[in-house]
Amino acid sequence: MRLKKRLNHRVPFPEPVHRETDRKPFLAIIAIILLVSFIGVLNHLEKEAITGSAVQTIGFVKEGKEVAFEVKTAGINSATIHLTEDTKNAKIVFEEQAPSSPNVNGPIYSVVKVSSDKPVRFSTLDIYFKINENELINKGIAVHDFQLYVNDQPVETTLSKKVDGYIFYIATTTTFGDYVLAKRQEAKPAIEEAADTKVTEPVLPPEETSQKEEVGVVGKAIQQPSESNGESFWQNIKNFFSNFWG
Repeated sequence: MRLKKRLNHRVPFPEPVHRETDRKPFLAIIAIILLVSFIGVLNHLEKEAITGSAVQTIGFVKEGKEVAFEVKTAGINSATIHLTEDTKNAKIVFEEQAPSSPNVNGPIYSVVKVSSDKPVRFSTLDIYFKINENELINKGIAVHDFQLYVNDQPVETTLSKKVDGYIFYIATTTTFGDYVLAKRQEAKPAIEEAADTKVTEPVLPPEETSQKEEVGVVGKAIQQPSESNGESFWQNIKNFFSNFWG
C-alpha cells in the first residue's frame, strides 16, 4: 500500500526558465542607421536649397527625338532638348551659381551652369522660364528687359504670358555653358571704320622746290621783255635806214 501511494504521488518538474534576449544593441544599431540617413537627407536638402540643382538622365533616345523635362532651378522652369544622334546613359545637369558675371553688366537675376557628363549632340535646347515678377523688379530688371545670355552672348528671349504674379519667358539656344539671366544690355554703337583709319594728308612739295619753280617762272617773265626789247631795237634801226635812204 505504501509503495502504491508513493507511485501515485507525482513530483512536479520545474518549468524551463525563459531567458529574455537583450535587444538593446540591435535597437541602438537601427537608431544609428536611421540617424545617419536622416543627416544625409538634411545635408542633401540643404545643398539644394543653397545652390539649387537639377539632373536629367537620358536612358536611351533615338536620333531626331526630343526630351522634355522639369528643371525648376534659379528661374528655369523646364527645358526641351532636340537630339541629333542616338543618346544613351547621359546626364544633363543644371546647377545654380553665384549671381555674377565678369562680362555681363547690369542687374543679374541668376546664373545657371548647364553641362553634361558625356558629349550630347543636339540641334536646339528650348528653355522655359518662370520668374516671380516682384523678385525680378526688386533686382532692378523690368519685365520687358529680361534676357538670357549664353556664354556671354545674348539670346533672343520672348515674353509668353503673365499668370498669378509670375512671368513666363521662352528662349532657344544651341549650346551648353553658363546661362546668365539678366537685364537686357543696350547694344554698343558700331565703331565706324573711318574712325580707325588714319587720314592721309596730301604731301606738299618742299619749300626749296617751290622756290625753284617760282624762280624759273620769274626768270621766264624777265626774259620775255628782253627779247621784245631786242626786236624793237633792230626794228628801230631798220626804220632809221629806211627813212634815211628814202
